Amino acid sequence: MSAPTFSQEVRSHLAQVENDRPCCQKALLLALLSVCASEAAEGQLIVSLENGGVARLLFKLAKQALGVTPHLHDPDPSQRGTHYRLVLPIPAEGLGGVMSLDDLQRTIRRRACCRRAFLRGAFLGCGSIVNPERAYHLEFTATGELSSWIVVLLQDEGVKAGHYRRSGHAHWTAYVKKSEDIATFLTLVGAVPALLALEELLISRDLKNNVQRAVNCETANLDRTVSTAQEQIARIETLENTGRLKALPPELVETAELRRENPFASLAQLAELHSPPLSKSAINHRLRKIAQLADGGDASTTH
Repeated sequence: MSAPTFSQEVRSHLAQVENDRPCCQKALLLALLSVCASEAAEGQLIVSLENGGVARLLFKLAKQALGVTPHLHDPDPSQRGTHYRLVLPIPAEGLGGVMSLDDLQRTIRRRACCRRAFLRGAFLGCGSIVNPERAYHLEFTATGELSSWIVVLLQDEGVKAGHYRRSGHAHWTAYVKKSEDIATFLTLVGAVPALLALEELLISRDLKNNVQRAVNCETANLDRTVSTAQEQIARIETLENTGRLKALPPELVETAELRRENPFASLAQLAELHSPPLSKSAINHRLRKIAQLADGGDASTTH
């Protein structure tokens, strides 16, 4: 048996999250039935599921919120990936609005606890999440109406979401792409292990990015230092080749020799090598004088 995917692990965990409030039980059940149930003859709803934890949750919620006991049937062989098939008898008085999306406007959308319970149920029924090590992507596949409501509820909770319809497909996809929005969603629905895994990954990547930026900055600084030093050494060699180096004032000769001996030293390091140590500005001034003389400047300006 292959290892469960990241999405399956999140789904299995969410199926075990407790739902003590009757209003939230109804919201969660509404989401599951809205995305998973199909109506059959003789007043029954058929729900096909892949996850055993979700099947057990639906069984429990049907008894708590509807007062009905689902029947477990063998899966339909025509439905790939289906391992659980539950049949819910519809009570004589009906489902009491459980299958009506109007509840979203009347009750669910006004209560934060119910919004989050509905979003949890929607993920359990039609959601998936990509392992954040590969990409940041969370999505729900549902009807156009339900997809729109999922986007609305996500936005009510401060999660940026969009939805689209794939060409040739009857269903729509509501999606979340940013890591911070996915983290917010996982917090809202109670997916703590997945949230911790995501945050650990984000911290690790942020640390690596900071280290890389520091390395890049240090490399760029070193490249500039080496490039500048090579130009300075080239001018010093010009002075030496034309017999002018030894004619320079002693302090300039000292700086020129130290620069040639330490081609990778920064100005600060070069300043420390002098006896006594000098300031960076003093070293910079001397090197400019050397460059000026190498380029044909007047020696009288070196003092």
